[in-house]
Amino acid sequence: MLAVCGPTDPDELAAQMSVDLLEADGYQVRFAGGGIANDEILGEIQSTHPHVLVFFASAASDLPAIRRLIDTVQEIGACRDLQIVVGGGVFNRADDLAEEIGSDLWACSPSDLVEEMNALPERRATEDQRTVGKNKHTRHAA
Repeated sequence: MLAVCGPTDPDELAAQMSVDLLEADGYQVRFAGGGIANDEILGEIQSTHPHVLVFFASAASDLPAIRRLIDTVQEIGACRDLQIVVGGGVFNRADDLAEEIGSDLWACSPSDLVEEMNALPERRATEDQRTVGKNKHTRHAA
């Protein structure tokens, strides 16, 4: 599993708590920390093929990058069996946001994260659940 978070100290603290609970439950976690560029996260996904990508404790300002990364992973098939899990931070403040951006699981707290991952390890969002980009208009040359 690869875990990342927002760039602030509180983000990293919440994410570290999640990572500690996941490791205590038997998960192998590589915690990259916060403020990691999308291209580095994508490179790590493509080179290590984790089963799970966790974004925990992200701020609203992180959301555009998270959306782009999830869309890119889906579009290029970077890791076809990858489960995308989000929680904490902005996802606690915006109902349905986690599902809207195409995450497979979401949780409010570090303990909820472990519980959800144990309960639904095979859950993946379907294409019709994702709303990001559905209304995107493309410009055609005249």
